[in-house]
Amino acid sequence: MKRNRCLNCGRVILRLLDFGTNRDLSVNTDYCRHCLHRGQMKDLKTYKSRAVLHG
Repeated sequence: MKRNRCLNCGRVILRLLDFGTNRDLSVNTDYCRHCLHRGQMKDLKTYKSRAVLHG
């Protein structure tokens, strides 16, 4: 099985719901939902700091 990884943070994306979304709300298979939402990249530093805090 091919594993998709986010090009920004490297997170493995297992479910369709976990993929990022483009501005038109179509699925973007290059990024996860934590990094790309409605066509806008989110702040990776904020995401990484949350991951450290919440494991």
